[in-house]
Amino acid sequence: MLVVSTSARARARRLLVAGLVIIVAGLAAGVGIYAATLARVSSGLKSLAGQSAALSGCSTGLEVTRAGTYEVYYLYGAEVNINGTNDGCASAGVVRVDAPPTPPAVTVTLRRVAGAVMAVTPEPVPRHLSAGGVRAVAVAHVTLSPVGAYRLEVPEAATGVAFAIAVGPSLHRAQPWIAMLVASVALVVGLVVVALGFVAQTASSSSWPPAGSGSAGSGGAGPMVAVPTAPRGSAPLPAPWAVRPGSPLPPPPPPNSDHT
Repeated sequence: MLVVSTSARARARRLLVAGLVIIVAGLAAGVGIYAATLARVSSGLKSLAGQSAALSGCSTGLEVTRAGTYEVYYLYGAEVNINGTNDGCASAGVVRVDAPPTPPAVTVTLRRVAGAVMAVTPEPVPRHLSAGGVRAVAVAHVTLSPVGAYRLEVPEAATGVAFAIAVGPSLHRAQPWIAMLVASVALVVGLVVVALGFVAQTASSSSWPPAGSGSAGSGGAGPMVAVPTAPRGSAPLPAPWAVRPGSPLPPPPPPNSDHT
């Protein structure tokens, strides 16, 4: 008879469940990491368009509350929020910008209100960003120190097409490879655990009773037979089939009268 260990089956089942949980959790973590990174980039770009952008041909005030290095962004697709802070520009609250993705050859000036002009350093390789309905290119960086009021001045492009320039923290495009790495590691580990669960399940289903357990066909000693024993201190009882030494053999059975 085939015997399956209950504890072995439970262990195999736990391994299978654990492997599936690892796979699902890893995939969810990968998706969550990518979504969180994308949301951060989207929020940053929206903040640039809504709070620190200057339209071409205008100037706007910036209030720096933390000294450090900031990026200069060329916004070519965005809803730029004016809010009356852009001098020499349209008075509308929001201006739609649709410009070519290649930044025009213009010189942006960033100065302290006191008059000192800050050095703007072009990026060797511009970074294109797009999220939250805002399309931008990181074109330069600038160190703003000390904290205080600054003024951003943006000239018009020769083409006359409106664009915007914004200053803000460094933003990088959401990279899916980090999320893919987390999901891949979880998938591999989960599959290994599931495979171990299948192996444990197969091993528990193919286990037979050990030799000598008394099961038929197992090569054991067979069923146990009770043999009467004498009380302690008395002579051993003769086996029911034994013949005492020296005693005569029992007489043969009488002939059956029905066959005479």
